[in-house]
Amino acid sequence: MLNNPKILAIATVILWSCFAPLGKMISNKSEFLFINFSFFISFLTFLTGFTRLHGRGPWRRLKDLRPVHLFFGLFGFFFYWAALVQSFREFSSASGTTVLNYTWPVFTVVFTELFFRRTGKSPLQRMVEFLGIGLGFASVLVLATGSDIFAFELTHIKGLLWGLAAGASYGFYGAYSGTLNRETQILFLMASAGISALAMIPLSMAELHILSQVTWRDVLLVAVVGCAIDGGGYFLWTSANVAAREQQVDISAVSSIVFFLPLISVVFVSLVLGEGEIFKPYFAVTLALLISGSVVCQRNREITRRIEAWFGHGRP
Repeated sequence: MLNNPKILAIATVILWSCFAPLGKMISNKSEFLFINFSFFISFLTFLTGFTRLHGRGPWRRLKDLRPVHLFFGLFGFFFYWAALVQSFREFSSASGTTVLNYTWPVFTVVFTELFFRRTGKSPLQRMVEFLGIGLGFASVLVLATGSDIFAFELTHIKGLLWGLAAGASYGFYGAYSGTLNRETQILFLMASAGISALAMIPLSMAELHILSQVTWRDVLLVAVVGCAIDGGGYFLWTSANVAAREQQVDISAVSSIVFFLPLISVVFVSLVLGEGEIFKPYFAVTLALLISGSVVCQRNREITRRIEAWFGHGRP
């Protein structure tokens, strides 16, 4: 069960849903400095896992580190967060960036199929697959805008492009992670966080003045984000991608689960803060779209066969 890619994806969603408000609290106080600190904490988290995993003489495994690991590692941490911050700057509300951020499951499927794991699917099966992914993304759009999709500010071209860049960046990272084996996975994560922490330093320098205002609460907050959200979450998600490749599970069936993340986050916040978002009509619409999209993705092969059989019987 612990090696089931769908179970791992569900665990990722639950973890990120519970700790989502912490990430927002960090970005409210600092754009780059706190994020860089969280990268460093993530690096230490993966470093600890790396040394424990390989027992005695773990440093001999560093010979398995490749330049390609550093290259793709930047897309999961540095490029993703830098683009996300730029997108938040451009939009007057967080909904625009929230919607665009959740293009990364879509990009994960696209990049996996295009570059990393060509599965030879028929055009019809791909259409069914992307219908399911599209329904999942539509649910995020409805949820983020409160069913008023016209509230999504398409006029902010820069914010749109930065948001798509963030989604594409993490999708690229996730798709590549599915090519790894178990032995190099933790090494790749450690290298990703380490190289991104170094790359983020120049951007962080402009915020050094806030160091005098940092409290122990801030330090604890960053530590939890770096260890739990980026550390535990990234490990679970890359494990889901690795397991999906090993077991020949469609990546869309795994990525579609991620669209439940913002919905669960809303439920979590509503229960904790006593807000009534879950009782509004658009919440039911979101849930219906999510379930429909998930069913289509999980059963895309069966649906494809039925469509082919239906059209086949309908021919003269």
